[in-house]
Amino acid sequence: MKITTVDKAVFRRMPWVNGGGETTELYSHVEDSSGRMLWRISMADVSAAGPFSHFEGYDRILVLLEGHGLSLSYADGGNSQLRRRYDFAKFRGDIETFATVSDGPIRDFNVIANRSSFKPDVSIVQSGDNVSILPNTQIVTVYSVERDVVVEAPNKHSSSLLLGDLLVIENPMEGDWNISGSTSIFVHLLPTE
Repeated sequence: MKITTVDKAVFRRMPWVNGGGETTELYSHVEDSSGRMLWRISMADVSAAGPFSHFEGYDRILVLLEGHGLSLSYADGGNSQLRRRYDFAKFRGDIETFATVSDGPIRDFNVIANRSSFKPDVSIVQSGDNVSILPNTQIVTVYSVERDVVVEAPNKHSSSLLLGDLLVIENPMEGDWNISGSTSIFVHLLPTE
C-alpha cells in the first residue's frame, strides 16, 4: 500500500479539451508505455450552457460541489439532474453530452477513467462513516471538501488531509476505512474485468 498526499498548491489548471473553459487537475495517472491517460481527478467551474469535452473510451462521474443546479443531456436521449450538493451523475465520456446550468455558476468534481483499464465509483462519506474497500481495488482517492479530515486504514494507520487536498492510495488494504472530521469524496478505481 502506498499513500500520497497531493497538496492543492500543486493542482494544475488546463484548458478543456473542447476549448470552452478550464479545469483544475488534482491528479492524473498516465500509462508509461503509451502516454495514454488511465484516470484523472479534476474540478471545473461551469457558468454557461455548452457541450462537454469528448473522451473516447472513458467513463465519467461528475459530482456537484457548489451551485444550485446542473442538467446533463445525453445524445442517447438520457439526462441527469444535479440539484443539490453531492448529487452525482455517471456517464460515458464518448457520448455527446450537453450541460445546462440553472440559477448561476456551479463547480463540479470529475472522475475520468479509461474503461478498458478501470471501473470508477464514487462515495460521499460523512465524518464517522466507514468505507468498505474491496480486495481487488487498485486505487482510492479521498478529497477533503469542507474541513480537514483524518483517514484511518483497517490497520489503524491514519493520514491527515487538509481542506482541499487529495489523498491517493495505491493498492489499498481491503476492509473498513474510517473518515473523521468532515465530508469527503471517496473515489474507488477497480480493474476492468
